[in-house]
Amino acid sequence: MQRKRQRKLRSKQETAWWKAKNRATHTEVRVDAQDADIKKRQKEVMTRAFLLYQQEQGSKFIDSTEWKRLRALGGKDPVLRNYIVCAGWDPSWPLPEPEGRPLRREGQQAVLEHHSRRR
Repeated sequence: MQRKRQRKLRSKQETAWWKAKNRATHTEVRVDAQDADIKKRQKEVMTRAFLLYQQEQGSKFIDSTEWKRLRALGGKDPVLRNYIVCAGWDPSWPLPEPEGRPLRREGQQAVLEHHSRRR
């Protein structure tokens, strides 16, 4: 029990020392907080864009397969870009990067097609 208390005390002291040492970098923490706020707002916009997509498709069920494909293509895809702009995407934000598993599948398919043409 005493060892546990000693560890806790040592941990608190190290934390206090670290905080005192890094007070000069407090401005960087503010930038990180702004980044987190922007990411949260971007996520909300993407959610609204998905809801717009569903409404336009007339689906009562969540059909995310095509949406995942659009997300995999990224913000350069005109369809996805249209939905996120309608949902409130800030022009100062960079467009979403390609992401997800469908991108990897399409990449694999492109490699297979490329190599099959060479033969």
